[in-house]
Amino acid sequence: MKHFGRHYILPTLAILAVASILLHFDIASAQQLYLVRYYIDSPKDLEFLHAHPELDIASVCRRRTYVDIVAGERDLGILRDSGGRLKIIQSDLKAHYAARVVGPGFGAYHTYSEAIAFMDSLRSLYPNVISEKWSLGQSHEGRDLWCFRLSDNPDIDEGEPEILFDGLHHGREIMASETTLLLAGHLAQNYGSNPEVTYLLDSREIYFVPIVNPDGLVYNETTDPGGGGMWRKNRRDNGGGCYGVDLNRNYPYMWGAPGSIGDSCVATYRGPFAGSEPEVQAMMSLINAHQFVTHQTFHSFGGFTLYPWGYTPDPTPDAHIFEHMAGLMTRHNHYEPGQACTTLYPVVGCAHDWAYGAQGEHGKIFSLCNELGYSYDGFWPPEERRIPIFQENLWPSIYLIRAAAAFIEASDVVVVGGDGNGRADPAESAGFSFTLANQGVTADAFGVSVRLSSDDPYIQLGEAYRDIGTIPARAGVDFTSSPFPVAVDPACPSAHLSTLNVTVREQDAPPLDYALHFVVDEPIVLFSDDFESGIAAWTTTGTWNTTNSTSHSPTQSLTDSPGDDYVDDTQYSATSTMGVPATHLSFWHKYEIEEGYDFGCVQASAGNGLWTTLAIYSGYNTSWTQVELPLNNWAGQSVQIRFLLLADELFTEDGWYIDDVFLEGPDRSNQTPPPPVLISPAPGEEVNTDPVLTVANSTDPDGMDPLTYGFRIHADSMCTNLAAYVDSVPEGVGQTAWTPSSLADGTYWWRAYAADSKEWGLLGETRRFKKSVVAILVKRFDAKWAGSTIRLTWDVSADEAIAGFNIYRRDESKGYEKLINRLGLIPEGDRSYDDMNFEAGHTYYYTLGAVKADGSEVRSHEVDVEVLAYEFALRQNYPNPFNPTTTISFTLPQEAMTNLSILNLEGKLIKTLVNEVLPEGYREIVWDGKDAKGNPASSGVYFYRLKAGNKALTRKMVLLR
Repeated sequence: MKHFGRHYILPTLAILAVASILLHFDIASAQQLYLVRYYIDSPKDLEFLHAHPELDIASVCRRRTYVDIVAGERDLGILRDSGGRLKIIQSDLKAHYAARVVGPGFGAYHTYSEAIAFMDSLRSLYPNVISEKWSLGQSHEGRDLWCFRLSDNPDIDEGEPEILFDGLHHGREIMASETTLLLAGHLAQNYGSNPEVTYLLDSREIYFVPIVNPDGLVYNETTDPGGGGMWRKNRRDNGGGCYGVDLNRNYPYMWGAPGSIGDSCVATYRGPFAGSEPEVQAMMSLINAHQFVTHQTFHSFGGFTLYPWGYTPDPTPDAHIFEHMAGLMTRHNHYEPGQACTTLYPVVGCAHDWAYGAQGEHGKIFSLCNELGYSYDGFWPPEERRIPIFQENLWPSIYLIRAAAAFIEASDVVVVGGDGNGRADPAESAGFSFTLANQGVTADAFGVSVRLSSDDPYIQLGEAYRDIGTIPARAGVDFTSSPFPVAVDPACPSAHLSTLNVTVREQDAPPLDYALHFVVDEPIVLFSDDFESGIAAWTTTGTWNTTNSTSHSPTQSLTDSPGDDYVDDTQYSATSTMGVPATHLSFWHKYEIEEGYDFGCVQASAGNGLWTTLAIYSGYNTSWTQVELPLNNWAGQSVQIRFLLLADELFTEDGWYIDDVFLEGPDRSNQTPPPPVLISPAPGEEVNTDPVLTVANSTDPDGMDPLTYGFRIHADSMCTNLAAYVDSVPEGVGQTAWTPSSLADGTYWWRAYAADSKEWGLLGETRRFKKSVVAILVKRFDAKWAGSTIRLTWDVSADEAIAGFNIYRRDESKGYEKLINRLGLIPEGDRSYDDMNFEAGHTYYYTLGAVKADGSEVRSHEVDVEVLAYEFALRQNYPNPFNPTTTISFTLPQEAMTNLSILNLEGKLIKTLVNEVLPEGYREIVWDGKDAKGNPASSGVYFYRLKAGNKALTRKMVLLR
């Protein structure tokens, strides 16, 4: 086979199905269609394609050695007369596609009316996150282009970062609308249960237009009611018996440039003028009316992730950003990323060129196009491929939603230091490192901080909080050079699964929580297979089986194609039948897989049908090598493994050999008891003697072991400073208690766990108490920043004779200094002091010294207050929900005309709280829950909006009557 054509077709992806050139107006409905493979063996073959733009090229081989053409009888004659080499792949393409659809209508796929009903059902089921659909306008034949929005307040445009997904610009690309509908359903169904989905819908607004071309879809319903219709364009009557405009060639940006088609009878007809079609006008109006940051326009097929430009092979000014985005989007689905255009088949007037390029009409939009599925899927994939195609495009969609604003992703734990073996071991002191990456495409993450915690009594963190500051868009930080110190208890059993809880905060955004898992010491083997007993432990598709032609350990291994090369244009897999709670996968392999075109994928799933790619192999590795892959993302879950071979058209190789598969993980044979309920001291209780820490007894899930208890007392709220602890406290009757001895005066945080004879259970809630002799003298001591002052208040016991008080203060860098000397005798009651000598941007710490009649002094516990630097900030009201009043606080970095208003869900003004020039600083404003006329506002959700100069911030609050 000559590879001559590779030198004449640019080797980037967009020659592809997106380019899908040129269909004679009538062949989609009026005659039998063939799928013909036309080989590009010489420049003459390319010249032939240039000379016949009426040919409908459905897909292009990634090597550019052939094209697949949808052909009627006339086109088949032209191809045969060309003298080129060709092969008929399908002799009745529409029947081939229709046979894939099962059941009435379009089977599992949605007709136009069924798609509308699906949108309505989503609204009915999830009205809290899905808006009513609304029409963007009507098509040539009067059908509505429906749009809807997903957000936590879906019926209100809250000004949050916006994302747009659209589908079915081309009537025959059924998966483009299906993926859009399935994505909306996935997000709605997981809101409130999946923390990330909840975060994204709480902080973004996601718009969906599932069917841009309703007339094309309905025409296919009419001509092929059982599915398989091949009409592409809309249904404009062009005259002369020709119909339709290719909507994805009608957008104004560079419309009419070289490469566009002005013949109204061909499939990629650009239309009579730029933006001529009502469907395109509706999409443009939507986009121009909003501030979309990212945009995905779904098409099919080819397995590509495309970005501008489509009309030229020249890169955009933001090519480096698009490359970064496409690289992340394709890290799991192994789609090929790149520009849509080549000099052979420019895509002129396409949606993502206009969305990105028309920056004079709207802000910059990072618009991409995923070509869904592969050549074996075609325009109408088998129904069993509907969900897998959606799943392989779920992560790219989630990424685009993330990327619309700052979003910090935390990676897996890496153990640094210690004995250097890369894992945490019993009795070892080491460090934890991980990476924080901002996936925002243009938005920097400001005021980033990270807090760690662990409920594992075997793990003691030495540091739990850091201020990171700003993480620029598309950048990250890691802690390898300065890891968080950690100590592992000597009693920790081997193969123990532990979790590091990571909370990431950024300015004016909800926190993001990650559970990063790791195994202490060596994991145990949960599953192994050397394939000497066959493939009973695996579920296979295609030709996967054992072979004795080569193996790592005698005498057999697993391979995709025993005794022969693998078959082209296939997707075969071997899946472990039984799931196990593994955290580590290892196997030996060797392979000969066509480099850059065919791929061996290692994937994992928690049994929910969603597969994540762990590693991809392509090329030649003819010696047995071992692979080790972490499975920490599935810690605590039952995980399955899949070896998947993806082969494109044409060339094949010997294939992939796998042997000695091991799944390792923690020892989960024992169920530990749940954390005990804390009884006393009560939260915040002050004691003047060593406290008696008391818990309610827990229960052994196995019902066999007598339980013991452990207690941890920390001198800080983040539980990094261990002040006292005990293990193996025998269980009492109904409750168990422990009294620490000689605990110094101070504020403490305590936790407890229950243990059976094999393992300690998790620590429960953290509760604070204070131990101090001064607790007898001073019943309360608090500090609060109130703008121009830090107010200190305390409550004094009447039972003690007190000569006076000293107040002491320190900041982060200095020792204590005395602020006040001997206020005089204060017999009882609440007292206060205003400290007005401080600077913004610091944290101050105070203690109260109670001076008794004999002159001796007893210090109180320490209180702290953070004085924020003055920036434009609007804080969450407190309390929230509230009844009848709530306090709204904000800071101004400089003097400004300031307006603080209350609005209802419709944006109607309820009451103006502030409307005047205010100096810089901190303010607290109380809303009494009444409108401007003094009438009580009704229960519900309200917005409070702060405007100062040219800046504005808005937050939500809830009034409950």
